[in-house]
Amino acid sequence: MTSTVENQRHYKTGAAILLNAPFFAIVFSHLMTDLYIGQRSIYLTFLSEPLGLTNTMLGAVTTAAVMTAGLTQPIFGWLADKFGPRKMIVLSIIWIALTYSLSIILPIQAAVPLFVLANLGAGMFHPAGVSQATLIGRSLLAGRESTAASFFFLFGQLGFFFGPLIGGVLLSKWGDTGLLFLIFLTIPATIFVQRALKSLPKVERTIPADRPSRAPVRPRLFWWSAVALVAVAAFQSWIQQNIVTFMPKHMSDLGHPASFYGMLAALFLAGTAIGNLIGGPTADKIGMRPVIAGGLLLAGFPLYLMNVVEIGYVWYAMLFLAGALMGAIYSSLVVLGQRLAPGGGAMASGLVLGFIFSSGALGAVFSGWLVDVSGSYLVVYLFSAILAVTGGVVSLFLDRQKKPIPVVE
Repeated sequence: MTSTVENQRHYKTGAAILLNAPFFAIVFSHLMTDLYIGQRSIYLTFLSEPLGLTNTMLGAVTTAAVMTAGLTQPIFGWLADKFGPRKMIVLSIIWIALTYSLSIILPIQAAVPLFVLANLGAGMFHPAGVSQATLIGRSLLAGRESTAASFFFLFGQLGFFFGPLIGGVLLSKWGDTGLLFLIFLTIPATIFVQRALKSLPKVERTIPADRPSRAPVRPRLFWWSAVALVAVAAFQSWIQQNIVTFMPKHMSDLGHPASFYGMLAALFLAGTAIGNLIGGPTADKIGMRPVIAGGLLLAGFPLYLMNVVEIGYVWYAMLFLAGALMGAIYSSLVVLGQRLAPGGGAMASGLVLGFIFSSGALGAVFSGWLVDVSGSYLVVYLFSAILAVTGGVVSLFLDRQKKPIPVVE
């Protein structure tokens, strides 16, 4: 891997950017961060019985955890711009590992507050991580920011995939103390990341007017497009939180063990990761608007079927497909949001991601209330289908984006 970001050549293929040492360290850090944060759904489900958490309370704890990460992201973004993204990235891994460990070791009454505090690590990491990833991608991939962002979020989704998959097995065999096994992974990971991030690019405070000819000019968004983007991002996040929060509880209430609903959570997140890997490069080729609109409109179909078909192979396939379609649009939403946010750098990224995190978390409280009032988890899947179709229609008001200028050797 290259050790610096100066004097680099442009990469023709998106995957080649993983050969850049700072970029790989950033996406690997994302994997490690979300490996722990990805325990959220199954860990809370595991704690819900001994702590007597209702679905409304489960949604409230999820909201508190996600908003702890979301609302602090602009602040941590500002700190990353001021003191350097490397410090924020390394500190985030250490913080998450420490608070997760304490939530397991201390009495169970302390588990939920510490679990919520652990999400500060996500607030520390994401603004610094995504701003640096897109900055490097903008330079090395000739402006193909959606592709760079897709790799960044892919590794995070891999963390979310392996998190519940591994955590579900550990919880089933050894209870919450089994999760301590994951904490030991932070030691070599932190050493590697700290060394690899010694040569990061300088943060681009504003979008320069004299962008190199290889990179496309990034058009400003009109007001109606900005409103549509805010609504669509909120709907996407809300749907995501509905599935990762209440699907495991649904399976648990049906009598399935943690290993089973951990596997299903991993299946949904595997779909998200694959969709993200396809959606980012596709958006750079045909535009972000058709990818976002098509992904949301199509997602209404599997989400609706999850409401009407029996739990089985067809239902599992719809869960995977819903994840893939949600993942396909995520990097495009973030890149468009970065264009909308004022200024540049980690603080702008923090504003965008903070909104996306928080809007989905607020929606989870309402969804939990729906489940408790109706007495059925199926209402969550039906409501998510309605959100998807509505978001797809609203996304038609997004501005048309020009295709990137191809790399010329």
